[in-house]
Amino acid sequence: MKALVVVALAGLVAACSKTESSKIAVHVDHRIETLAALDLLARPLELDARGGMPLYKAELAKALEPFAKHRAVELTRELIAKGIAFEQPMELAIRLDDTLHLVDPQLPGDRWAMVDVPAYVEAVRAFAADAQLEAFFAAHQPYLARVEAAFRTSLAAHDPAPFFVKLFGPSPLSFTVVPALLQGPQSYGVHRGSATYELIGLGTLDRAGLPTEIDDALIAHEIAHSYVNPVVERHWAELSMAAATLHAQMAAMLAPQHYTTPMIMVDEAIVRAIATHYVRETHGETAAASAIRQEMRRGFVFDAALEAVIAQAGAHDMEAMMPALVAFFATLAKQPLLPVGFVGPINAIYAGPIAVVASPAMTDYAHSIDETLFHGKWPVLGAEGFVAQDLANASLVAYGTPTTNPLIAKTLARTGWKVASDGITLGDNHFTGEHLALIACTARDDDPNRGIVVYTGATEADLSEINALRAGTTDWVVGRRDSPDHWTIVAKGDF
Repeated sequence: MKALVVVALAGLVAACSKTESSKIAVHVDHRIETLAALDLLARPLELDARGGMPLYKAELAKALEPFAKHRAVELTRELIAKGIAFEQPMELAIRLDDTLHLVDPQLPGDRWAMVDVPAYVEAVRAFAADAQLEAFFAAHQPYLARVEAAFRTSLAAHDPAPFFVKLFGPSPLSFTVVPALLQGPQSYGVHRGSATYELIGLGTLDRAGLPTEIDDALIAHEIAHSYVNPVVERHWAELSMAAATLHAQMAAMLAPQHYTTPMIMVDEAIVRAIATHYVRETHGETAAASAIRQEMRRGFVFDAALEAVIAQAGAHDMEAMMPALVAFFATLAKQPLLPVGFVGPINAIYAGPIAVVASPAMTDYAHSIDETLFHGKWPVLGAEGFVAQDLANASLVAYGTPTTNPLIAKTLARTGWKVASDGITLGDNHFTGEHLALIACTARDDDPNRGIVVYTGATEADLSEINALRAGTTDWVVGRRDSPDHWTIVAKGDF
């Protein structure tokens, strides 16, 4: 269920100056909410997992349970089976009026040609009436208003509009930011004519169900799609050959992200480079370096070079920038993409083959983790006598302390990380306290394309059930064990 936050970026209309800032309006759009509710019901696993859902989503799922076999739900399942999912149902939502009647039948993509769209819209309208969605929205209006206020505050502090005016000049586009109460963590950019919608997942929520942080760079990313996608489509004849070559090289990394065609790859590559440039311009060089690293993790290893092309183009419209972008992709496709080595995060260790290297006291625990998480698939080796060359094609997972696992001692010596009884030090970050543990990853010293993650602390008593310390999407996490099965995150981050 998505509370719709409308951000009318008036600074981007044709009559505005390049320094004029945006005016922001906020309201809820029930068209988006309704299509998202159908998607929730059409995916039974979502309902099975309701116990772990945010309160608003769980309450909606419970209210909708009597309608799980509604005609609109069955038709939504058929759409998903035909590949009409992710942002595509939202393309339909923005072509409905407030009473859920279709006002614009021009839906993008070939897959909609397989669908009786008017019949589906009629079923959607019946579902909204039968499930009394308007009454549900009204009952939850205080929560929706608080979500809106959170986005309004964030956008007032970090408004992407001036950046786009500076980069591309004035534009007739208007923008709608949609906090995705049900849809997250995915985010999408969809448009109808000059009206564009940026659907943004809420991310981590506090106890009140409000986002703890709203990513303005992600909003800039989705806004950029409205500039990039139509122009790429117009220039596809010039881009297609190079794009096909690049997509073939990147396919393994792109497929899990649902970037399944060369055109989607080009759209995403340019948009991500624009978002990196936004981060550099608004948050500085350190933040830009982190953004580039994140894009490298996603397979866009050329993000920094593409950002440089965009930055050098200066203030142009997107059409004026295309010759330089076409030339960039043509040159890039002429040679294989070079591997960039392991760049994290922790969960990237587990994307391929691994080997577990444990201290004597932690060997049984390592075996239990391997059995529980991986069905005993990976080897568990003792730290003593371990020979790295025997596992040249694997990333490594190391359990123990610097004194009980030589592989951990070697990794800490190389990286400069320090683990002591009174605290942990990572570069300029020092965390003081007893009973702290560290989970951190880096590249293997003998193979930069493979990683190693250490699960370590000053004593092995401090490492009991360390896998309960939540880690994965960052390079490191420092935690404190409060009880046998409970950990508190002290800090986490990227190198």
